[in-house]
Order: sequence, then C-alpha cells, then structure tokens
Amino acid sequence: EDGQHLLLSDGAGERYRLPLDEALRAAARRDRAHLGQLQIEIDGGLRPKDVQALIRSGLSAREVADRAGWTVEKVRRFEGPVLAEREYVAGLAQNVVVGERAGRGPTLGARVATRLRDRGVDPAYAVWDSARQEDGTWRVSVEFPAGGRERQATWQFVVEDRDLEPVNDEARWLSGEAAPDGPIP
Repeated sequence: EDGQHLLLSDGAGERYRLPLDEALRAAARRDRAHLGQLQIEIDGGLRPKDVQALIRSGLSAREVADRAGWTVEKVRRFEGPVLAEREYVAGLAQNVVVGERAGRGPTLGARVATRLRDRGVDPAYAVWDSARQEDGTWRVSVEFPAGGRERQATWQFVVEDRDLEPVNDEARWLSGEAAPDGPIP
C-alpha cells in the first residue's frame, strides 16, 4: 500500500514485509537490462562506465581489473569502444599542423616520423596512444626505442582547439620548429 514494501506470506499464513530496493523493483518490472546493470555493480563495486573511465584515463585492462576486483576478461568486454576513442584522439593529434607557420607546417605525425628517422629510429616502431585527463584535456604520447631503451614523448592536447603543447623534452624535440644542433638530452 505504501509503495515502499512488498507484502509476502508463507504457507502457514505468516505475513512478512520486505522493503523494496531498486533490484526488486527492476525484477517486478521484468527489466532484465537494469537487473544486469545492478548485478554488475553489486559484483564488482564499479559500474561499466566507471571501468571505461579508468581505461580512458590510460590504465590497462589488468590495472582496471585489479582496481575493480574484476577479471581481466570481464574488463575487456567494456574496453573496445574506449580503446577506439583513444586511438582516434591520438590520430587527431598526429594530424595537427605544428610549427610557427600556422596551417603551413608539417603535421605532428609527419614531423615525428622525420625526427625519428634522423635519430636512426624506424617510425614503424613508434606506438601512439592517448589518455583523457580529469580536466577533460588529453595526453597524447608516442613511445619509441632509442639509445637502447624505450622513450616516451608526451603532449597536452585540447581536441576542440586542436592545440598541442609538449610536456617533456622528447616531445619538444620531436615537434619543435628546429632540430637541436647538439646531442639529444
């Protein structure tokens, strides 16, 4: 009668009042999708969109699984669209024109490829990625082998403005207007 409880009775006529929660309401409506979502939340403590936000921030499936208390296989069910988004944003950044001659310089991807070749690194070994930051901007990075170790160049990227700012020395060297004369730090 109050809409907040379910009244039950057993075979002996004993009556019980069971408080209604969201899962019981979904079950009464036969809302399987909502029930499945609630079960995921109950099982793992995180909702799929929270898991996707962690992947979007740059964490691997293994790292997210450890945080969420899920199996890696369960995390992988939700990572596909987010990994595609990260790849898309990294591609957008690679197509941004860099240099002081706005609109006339090479793209970030072309300049990085040239600088890597100048350094004796095959650009095919460069791995691009991106991760969304809490403030909504993205960090775009490229990892590549050089000097006997893995290196990473990182840029801050505002997608809406197509604005790239180097975050570290590798990024400044790879995307700067003029190549340095001396050894690379």
